[in-house]
Amino acid sequence: MTDATVPEVRLSISRGLWGEVSTHMRSVQFRLEERVLRLRFTFDSVPTGDDLESVGSIGAEVAADLPGWKVDEEVRAIASDCAMPIEEGWHTAFRRKEPSLAH
Repeated sequence: MTDATVPEVRLSISRGLWGEVSTHMRSVQFRLEERVLRLRFTFDSVPTGDDLESVGSIGAEVAADLPGWKVDEEVRAIASDCAMPIEEGWHTAFRRKEPSLAH
């Protein structure tokens, strides 16, 4: 992929998530910038070593689909009883079902 589109990146992240989603992972969001893909992983508590290993594995899988791109990974913890902020310019690739989302 030389020029990545939002749908292509979303599919790449989806593939990277296979077998890597823990019970603590709330969401994965991404942002495309000039040849940089920013990945934002949100957990419901401080991520464990296994969670951080999964983040690295997911990032590596996605990076393999984006030769010539830089892939940055950001990890944050936001408790389940807190709303999940979605900032302008960020796209959601994964979001778990939570009571606050059930309408």
